[in-house]
Amino acid sequence: MKNYKNLKEVLETLPLGKKIMSDKVFRTLIFTVGSMSWNLIYGIFNGVLGIVYSSLWFAVMGLYYLILGYMRFSIVALQTKTHSEKKLRKTMYKNGILLIILAFVLSGTVALCFILSVRKGYNKIIMITIATYTFYNVVSSIRNIVIAHKEKSSILIALRNISLAGATASILSLQRSMTATFGSGETDFANVMEGATGLGAFVIVFSLGILMIIRQIKSSKNNNNNF
Repeated sequence: MKNYKNLKEVLETLPLGKKIMSDKVFRTLIFTVGSMSWNLIYGIFNGVLGIVYSSLWFAVMGLYYLILGYMRFSIVALQTKTHSEKKLRKTMYKNGILLIILAFVLSGTVALCFILSVRKGYNKIIMITIATYTFYNVVSSIRNIVIAHKEKSSILIALRNISLAGATASILSLQRSMTATFGSGETDFANVMEGATGLGAFVIVFSLGILMIIRQIKSSKNNNNNF
């Protein structure tokens, strides 16, 4: 505890450290930069798995995470320079549309894998990696939910939605991989699980995109009414 207080005192003597300690939005954006790095690494990891295993699922998931990384970058980039409310709303609106597209990509890929009966098992290292990243995503999403609820910031709410979309896809990917790797050949059970989880993922990601767009439409109307 004493070391923490000493570290806090040192940080508060530095301009950047003081801003990190006092500004929750800025602190969350710094944390998001780290998430972007993990998004990039994990997206490439999934892409490599897609090539090695000739897996449509991992190839799509690699693209999915890279798009989420781009969405995070577009939001963080707004904070590196002066931006107007119009620019902010445009960025959030675009990200909402991307989430809706990703929802259909997820559900479409699940359906295609189901039709083609694509279900492959993977080694323990890959499963541990997927499980670890899923745990990280879920914890990160919970943290963002709490912060966005307290601050009511459009930027934090957008980051929360992106984080939730990532966590949802991670859980879906983990469920599919575990069913294929550790399943006992119960095809009907695997199909039910994949169908239910895939539908849930679609509803969540699609809803996040819709809510983001609705929020920006309301924000635009409120600003117009103020003139």
